[in-house]
Amino acid sequence: MTETQGRRGPWPLGELLKRKREEAKLSLRAASDAAGFSAATWQHIEKGERTVAKGIVVEYTPTPDNVVSAAQVVGLDAAELLRLGGLDPGLAPERPGGPTISQREVASVFQQLSEPSRKAHLYLMRKTLLAEQAERAGVDAEEILEADEFEGRSIEMVRSQEATS
Repeated sequence: MTETQGRRGPWPLGELLKRKREEAKLSLRAASDAAGFSAATWQHIEKGERTVAKGIVVEYTPTPDNVVSAAQVVGLDAAELLRLGGLDPGLAPERPGGPTISQREVASVFQQLSEPSRKAHLYLMRKTLLAEQAERAGVDAEEILEADEFEGRSIEMVRSQEATS
């Protein structure tokens, strides 16, 4: 007999995600590969629960990143899917459309680069991310972006430094 401590009641995020995946005629494997995470994770998202030990099922709350990736794969509005999962819809990206590259593809490319090249690409990616965060937060980050030493700085750090200046 299975002891279930998992999700009690309906799980609209999972129900909608599964329906859209099936309408798109995508297997769990194909959908999860496109999203950049495992088929098991996709299944956990759809069911809203996962088995942690023999006979023990617990509620599963997906990460916002995984919900956004899954939404993009099946053409759903990421903010709406986040809301259905009880997550902050503000975490949805501003840009519509599906993912252009999966996390697995990025990892595969990075593994082929030399160490100095990996570091250079990571530096550029972090600088780009900081610029996008600044733009979304309405912070003028031009000075930060021009500086060579921005590692580890976040928009929150920038705001706190501006407030004390």
